[in-house]
Amino acid sequence: FPSHDIAGDDIEICPGVDVTLVATGAYSYVWTTENGAVLDGNSPTTSFYSSQILFIEGFTAEGCSWNDTIQVTVFPEPEAYFTASADTSIAIGTYVDFVDMSTGATCWSWDFGLYTIPNVETQNASVAYSEAGTFEVELTVCNDYGCYDTYSMLVDVDHEFAFYVPNTFSPNGDGTNDVFFVDGIGIDTERFDLKIYDRWGEMIYQMTSPDDVWMGNYQKGGEYYVQDGVY
Repeated sequence: FPSHDIAGDDIEICPGVDVTLVATGAYSYVWTTENGAVLDGNSPTTSFYSSQILFIEGFTAEGCSWNDTIQVTVFPEPEAYFTASADTSIAIGTYVDFVDMSTGATCWSWDFGLYTIPNVETQNASVAYSEAGTFEVELTVCNDYGCYDTYSMLVDVDHEFAFYVPNTFSPNGDGTNDVFFVDGIGIDTERFDLKIYDRWGEMIYQMTSPDDVWMGNYQKGGEYYVQDGVY
């Protein structure tokens, strides 16, 4: 955050921003906050977290004094927060949707902790990591007053993606290879979509979860099973 030099003017500032208090026309100064705290030095640097009246007393070299007040207005700041659609330990290539849950924000900037993935300035973001490692995902938000806040989360990318699809199965009730299913690690369950077509291009079954199985029936809840063949 930048610091601000104040020369007797009212102060409008974000919470916690350093302010350098500067006055002219006197030999020395005493600065006092509304709760009675005296700030050290003629030009102290401090910060404020609530709006208040700041009192200043100036002294000449001969000991004469004058008093003045400064209105300190502290703007509200946004509160940054986000959630992730996947576990924070994910496989390489898995897409993670980061959903903004901030309050009071009007602008957003995402840093995914990897130089090959550029920062994006959207409210929500989605990214897939192509290499293993631990990455800090940071969201910086601002409001119309120019106040900022940040929130971060660690994402651990430490698994390779694997996907297995069998090329045959026999739904004849003998207890062996009776259903068709897929298996693997690092599968994005939110984006999983598997469609099965016959040789004429008609979709006969759709699986929307890696936990789904196909028993050879025509569509879910179908009344008949398809013929043996290639699909």
